[in-house]
Amino acid sequence: MGRAERLTQVVKQYDSSLYAVKTNTGMFQIWRREYPKDIYGNVSLSPRPLEHFILALTDDWSLSGKSVDWGIDPLMIKLKSMDNWRDDCTFDNMVKRRNDAIKIKEDSSKGKLKDIAYDLRKDFAKVTNDIIVQK
Repeated sequence: MGRAERLTQVVKQYDSSLYAVKTNTGMFQIWRREYPKDIYGNVSLSPRPLEHFILALTDDWSLSGKSVDWGIDPLMIKLKSMDNWRDDCTFDNMVKRRNDAIKIKEDSSKGKLKDIAYDLRKDFAKVTNDIIVQK
């Protein structure tokens, strides 16, 4: 089993759409192959999968770096740290931050209205001081 096949086997355990490729220069790269999905999450009938470059096994994990023979553990640590496709709580965190910001804005506007009403209280009392109410 070659190095590319072994890397593919390991990264497929993490995400089945990942695979490893050895280039002509001897550099190993990790790619993701997925079939496009429609807005409902169903796989479309496109005959060509989408392929995305993930990282290269180089000193700076980019295509411009010098090729390095990383072990499997550093590779998996790097994949997990940068892989937002697998982060299931990103959307939930985004919604929570948005709701918190809306709540803070509403509380701030309520506080401003209370402050304005408190400031106008004395003026209102002076203006309505001469009004006599009969029962």
